[in-house]
Amino acid sequence: MSKAAVIAIALATLPAITWAASNSERFVGTWVLAGIERQLATGDWVRAETRLGNSPLGSLVYDSAGNMAVQIMRRERPLLSSDGSDGSDGSDGSDGSDGPAKAPPVTPEARALARVEEKVIAFEGYAAYFGKYSVNEADGVVTHHRIAHLVPNQVGSDVERHFEFLGDSLVLAVPGQPHRLVWKRAD
Repeated sequence: MSKAAVIAIALATLPAITWAASNSERFVGTWVLAGIERQLATGDWVRAETRLGNSPLGSLVYDSAGNMAVQIMRRERPLLSSDGSDGSDGSDGSDGSDGPAKAPPVTPEARALARVEEKVIAFEGYAAYFGKYSVNEADGVVTHHRIAHLVPNQVGSDVERHFEFLGDSLVLAVPGQPHRLVWKRAD
């Protein structure tokens, strides 16, 4: 075989090899949640209203050692009263600045005094877990091997997410569900 033929074969297979080698590496980094979407019967994707609202905050981190962590929070979570009261102190919630009011820190002792209803709302407005991850490029699936989870029943479980890279976005979808999470690279 001629030298030119060997080079031609190598160049012809290079894009597939580069994609396979770099696709897993594309996960590595910090991602911010751009939105949660649901698929309509027409096939179109629209912003979804979920228990975390229609514009939650989220962070997803994958490192090169196979570790991952994700946190998603409802934006409109009310502050804990922190003293067991109903939280109404007569103020309008503003601290006089142009931005949102800054909540005072809540000690573990004060948090324990918050009403159960407040704790339920705080819990329901947050999703978080961390663990390891593995990528099956042939099937387009990333598996999160959850070591810890906000919900104790989910500790030690694995979840699969279909993945797709669209420009600077990572799209993760739950198999068999009409929802997907769109993440934008933060770094």
